[in-house]
Amino acid sequence: MEQIGRLFVNLQQSRRVPQMLSEIWPSMVKTLSDKEMPSFFRERYIHAGYRALNQSWKYYALSLLQRHNETVNVWTHLIGAVVVLVITTGLSETVDFKNDPHSWPLLILLLSSMAYLGFSAIAHLLASKSVFWHYTFYYLDYIGVALYQYGSAVAHFYYAIEESWHNHVQVCLPGLVKLAK
Repeated sequence: MEQIGRLFVNLQQSRRVPQMLSEIWPSMVKTLSDKEMPSFFRERYIHAGYRALNQSWKYYALSLLQRHNETVNVWTHLIGAVVVLVITTGLSETVDFKNDPHSWPLLILLLSSMAYLGFSAIAHLLASKSVFWHYTFYYLDYIGVALYQYGSAVAHFYYAIEESWHNHVQVCLPGLVKLAK
């Protein structure tokens, strides 16, 4: 009977979990419609789910767990970055990235992939703060895209052409840097 009594008390306490969470977790501001947003932030065909402007950084960080117009973008890029990190960690157990120069292009590709996905997740999560931060974070996102383009090109250069050509094609990597800009 004592165990049943404890179970009953635990079940009663579990009913209070949503209330306890709402007390611990700060309440989020409701999302806005497109008509409530300045035209700069409006996206075509997206009529609701916009986060309020000029809120605290904590608000935007906590919006990671809220449904809004950028939720899918944030989570797909964030999950992708974690997947690439897990793959890189797994590969580092079998591939000697430090001492094997032949593995360096692969490491460059993996690191540039993580940078691209991470920068993009940050941009989609935090760029709603203001026009200034919108430009700043999407500029960071574009830097991530350029890094990924360079990393991909380096991997293709080293793994897709004959190794004997590596010393003869001195213009390729500087040209890739120029194209990635």
